[in-house]
Amino acid sequence: MTNVRDMNPVCRNHSCGPQDVAWNSRSVAQAAAQLLLAIVLVAASEHAAAQVPSGAATGSVMDINRSGLGFQVRGGHVAGGTVGRQQSASHLSMAPYVSFGDGLLFGDTRLTYGNEGGLAWSFGGGYRQYIPAWDAVIGANIYADRDSQTDAHFRGWGAGAEILAHDWEMRGNWYQPTGTRSVLVNSQASPGSAVFSGNNVLFDRVDTFAESLQGWDGEIGWLLPGDVAERFDARIFGGAYYYEGTGIDDFAGWSSRLQTDIGEWLELGLKVTDDEVFSTTVSFTAMVHFGGFRSQDHTKRSGMQRMAEPVRRSLNLPVAVTNITAASQVAVAPDGTPLTIIHVNSAAPSGGTGTVTSPFSSLQTGLSFVHPDGTDVVFTHAGSTFSGAPDNSVTLNNNQSLFGEGLIRVENQAGAFIENRQVTNLVAVQGIGDLTLPDSPTFTTSLSTLGPDPFGPLAATTPLDPVLLRPMMSNAAGTAVTLGTNSRFGGFIIDSPAGDGVLINTVADTVVRDTLIQNAGGR
Repeated sequence: MTNVRDMNPVCRNHSCGPQDVAWNSRSVAQAAAQLLLAIVLVAASEHAAAQVPSGAATGSVMDINRSGLGFQVRGGHVAGGTVGRQQSASHLSMAPYVSFGDGLLFGDTRLTYGNEGGLAWSFGGGYRQYIPAWDAVIGANIYADRDSQTDAHFRGWGAGAEILAHDWEMRGNWYQPTGTRSVLVNSQASPGSAVFSGNNVLFDRVDTFAESLQGWDGEIGWLLPGDVAERFDARIFGGAYYYEGTGIDDFAGWSSRLQTDIGEWLELGLKVTDDEVFSTTVSFTAMVHFGGFRSQDHTKRSGMQRMAEPVRRSLNLPVAVTNITAASQVAVAPDGTPLTIIHVNSAAPSGGTGTVTSPFSSLQTGLSFVHPDGTDVVFTHAGSTFSGAPDNSVTLNNNQSLFGEGLIRVENQAGAFIENRQVTNLVAVQGIGDLTLPDSPTFTTSLSTLGPDPFGPLAATTPLDPVLLRPMMSNAAGTAVTLGTNSRFGGFIIDSPAGDGVLINTVADTVVRDTLIQNAGGR
């Protein structure tokens, strides 16, 4: 068994539909940053006449709201994935606080909901202290985190420190997972990897793991120069991060973001990150906030004004989703035994053993053959014809499956060609779900004779080679196929039976599909 690791993150829930806003392009990132900055500047020009820069206010610091209780509520949406989260997310946070003199003690509860489902929450708090000599706020915080946005449930904690001045700031955060750090969240067959081998089916299994990451991030930011930038509190940041896991190599990356306020309650942001695991990500943020600490009531620009700045940290525990491919796995039936396929090809020489390279030539022989592991499917190769007894009339036992392969010519009601469609045969595989059975080697070779597109226009004007057609049972003296309870039948042509084409009587849970019945003498 060969394991091959794919370090590129994949979609959650393993059924990727329309994706959230996320691009892996540096050119797109640059264009997005320019667009957001242009929006800010246009908004500034429209409102410049109506607003007086608070930074122009003068006077001494007034002791307004320097002591007391308060409550701040924030909510918003992040469009696009980022490091440690591969989907867009909405978030809500509530932060009570008590201020006394130059100090602020606060709590912080955060709830994050991913667009593709799953929750993450954080509960924490911290302390901030205004240092008049520096005109800056220093602070520290600690959080307990839980994350279930990837079908796995992770726990951890984090701590951070920060310095917030009027025109610059810096911060760093540490993330520490606890308990289980790696969880298998999905297994699936790699598309097109299945092949027949003897009486078995081999396929490449893709195991998807979610893994919580240990590491840190940090950034430093500056208020952009000019009255317009100060009016909208436009800030630019640069940073770095480093993470490691138990199943992936450690990695480092860089981040950059732009942040601005529109009015007193709306914050907009743009963030770009780049590393070897998550590649380049771009995310847009919109956040509204109500309440909060205001110590000077805008009488003077000061670092004290930033006492109630929200703690900037990851919305969730950083998690990486990776694939590991296990090649040439034996398909296992739901009962735990190897999936057993008995092969039949009417053109095969007599004396076959029922394997893919030595199929039986008789349909009845295939149906009655007793394999040590049991028989899950009798698989009939394309182009097989059974025009005489006993092979042109069969009875399926309870829980027996008879499948055929081949092309189906699809026409409209006027008889005009639409397409050639291939029969699809699905079987249940333990730990995987439904697996599409592969083509027989002879059918694969025959398909190649039609060129690169056997399902397109070429086949519309060229009669299908008989070896590409579904197996045919013809001229049955009575009913061609009789089904048992929980039996499955499909991928055949039934021609001119004297009785019914397919009989389903006093049985339940049967399946008939991709079958053409023509010129039947029965009902």
